[in-house]
Amino acid sequence: MKPRIIFLSQDAAERFTARVPYIVISMTTPGSSDARLPRSPFRRGVLRLSFHDLDKCPASLRDRVELFTPLRGDKVVKFVRLHPEARLIVAHCEAGISRSAGVAAALAKVFHGDDSDYFRRACPNRRVYREVLRAWRRRREPA
Repeated sequence: MKPRIIFLSQDAAERFTARVPYIVISMTTPGSSDARLPRSPFRRGVLRLSFHDLDKCPASLRDRVELFTPLRGDKVVKFVRLHPEARLIVAHCEAGISRSAGVAAALAKVFHGDDSDYFRRACPNRRVYREVLRAWRRRREPA
C-alpha cells in the first residue's frame, strides 16, 4: 500500500496526530523554533530540516542563505525509505504553502505518479520539488 501524503503549516502540524503509522518531515527557516509535535504511538519518525524558502539566491546573499541542497533531498529520500511501514507522510513548513508542498508534490509524483493536486492547492517550492525527485532518481529503486 502506497502512503497518503499531506502538507501542513507548522501550527496545524503542532496539533496533528493520526491513527495510522506516519512520519513527519518538519521544515523551518534557519533561526526559527522547531515545531512542537504532539506525541503519538503511531508516529514512526521525524526528520527536521532547516533552510530558507527560496528557489534561487542572489549572489549578494549567498553567504547568508541556506538553500535546499541535493544533500537535503537525499535525507528526505533516505528517511522515507527507512519507514516503509508509514501509511501517511506529513510534510510541514512554517506557512504550509511552499516548502512542505514541494516535498509532498515530489513524493506524490514518486508514489502515485500524479502531483497535480499539490500544484493546484499550493505553490510548491520548485527547488525542493526538483531536488527530492532528483534524489529519488539517483537511488534508482522503485517506489
